[in-house]
Amino acid sequence: MDFFSGIFTKNWHDKLIRQAKKFAAAEGKHGRPAPSSTSPDSHEISFLTEGESLILRANSKVTEFIKKTSPVVEETKSKLEDIEGEARKRMDLDALANKLHSIKNDNRTTLTNSHFKVIEIEGYLNSFKATHDVKNSPDYPDDVIHFLSIVFIVLVFEGVLNAYFWKNESGLKGGFLFALGFASVNIGFAMLIGMLVRYIHYNKSWALILSVCSLIFGVVGIILLNVWIATVRSMHHLNKITTPDLGSVLNDFSSVLLFFVGLIFALLAAYKGYYLFGSMPGYQKVTKDYEKVSQETHLKEKKLKEDIDSAISSEKNKITKILRDLTEATKMLSRTRADIRSSRENFSASAAEVFESTKLIIKTYREINSKSRPSNIPTPVYFNDEINLNYEIISTFHELENSAIEVSERSDQILQNITVSLNEDLSALDAFKANELGPVVEKYIREIKNDANRRFIDSIATFQKT
Repeated sequence: MDFFSGIFTKNWHDKLIRQAKKFAAAEGKHGRPAPSSTSPDSHEISFLTEGESLILRANSKVTEFIKKTSPVVEETKSKLEDIEGEARKRMDLDALANKLHSIKNDNRTTLTNSHFKVIEIEGYLNSFKATHDVKNSPDYPDDVIHFLSIVFIVLVFEGVLNAYFWKNESGLKGGFLFALGFASVNIGFAMLIGMLVRYIHYNKSWALILSVCSLIFGVVGIILLNVWIATVRSMHHLNKITTPDLGSVLNDFSSVLLFFVGLIFALLAAYKGYYLFGSMPGYQKVTKDYEKVSQETHLKEKKLKEDIDSAISSEKNKITKILRDLTEATKMLSRTRADIRSSRENFSASAAEVFESTKLIIKTYREINSKSRPSNIPTPVYFNDEINLNYEIISTFHELENSAIEVSERSDQILQNITVSLNEDLSALDAFKANELGPVVEKYIREIKNDANRRFIDSIATFQKT
């Protein structure tokens, strides 16, 4: 920091030099100051005052600088003491292990229940597959909304397609409503047959009988239903809303076309009904249940590991913060020391220039005054005295700098001593973390699975007794 900026300039020096020459010549001609004088005259005193005034003005800036800088040094010193106190506590791996043990205990019941559900549903799934001799993977049904959208599109499409065949005096709108009603019956019946035929995959006699009967009844029923619909359409077209005459079945192109359109859409609906809830009744649901609870259990195990990792990382972050705070404090002290030293050197150099400039001004005054005096009037004795200016403020600078150096050296010592121990703690934490998230947690999960398995076996034994 330049404390003399704007106050010690070349103009200041040149102005006083001119005044010194002017006053010295005028005073010398009159033999002033008198040879008997023992102290500087008013002109010298004014020059001394000018120089000391610059020093005092700079001193006020120094005082402000010290007021701002001293608290920084003291605060850093206090902060270092706090950091050292935190670092001396050291890490307690036993306390951390107890904390992790508590986390595991808090999760034990939830994890055991989850694994019990997995074992329970897996047992049911394996029993289902063994009972029905299932070897293939389940074919998952479409999303319900997606399926209903397709059914709606099929209904509307068949209704629009058949609206022409059903139009009469009521026009296409009436024909569409008739067609939509019959299409709903046709598609609904076909979907029901498709859903019943799925039971052919069951390894049970009743399921085989139900599937075969449903298939035969469905094929015959769909054909007869669409023949009946086509016949009703023919009677409707002829304005004969009476009991259909089976002798006139499919006796025109429109009726034949309507029959085959209905048959095609019925087959499509039966296919969609077959896969609505999967081709193997119950297999898809139990598989999805198993996958769901397995995924939930996996997420709970993952959450447990994240909690363990978070607890260890929290301890690691404390150590890292101490090291970071200590490093930052050391760097700040280093910058403060450099700033104090630079400011002190700047002040000393500038003050020295002021001293030399003032001395030169007074020396010029004395030399010209001596030359201008009459030969019979000698110069005052004090003209040979040393010219001095006050600069006691420098000692305050040294006090501040010494204090900063003392704190900085203490900071370096703390950094050197604590860094070694804290890095050892970090290494120990890394090893502890690798062990906890590796063999220890895996052993814990195996214990949970064993507990869940014993609980499942006990539940089966209890069920068999009852």
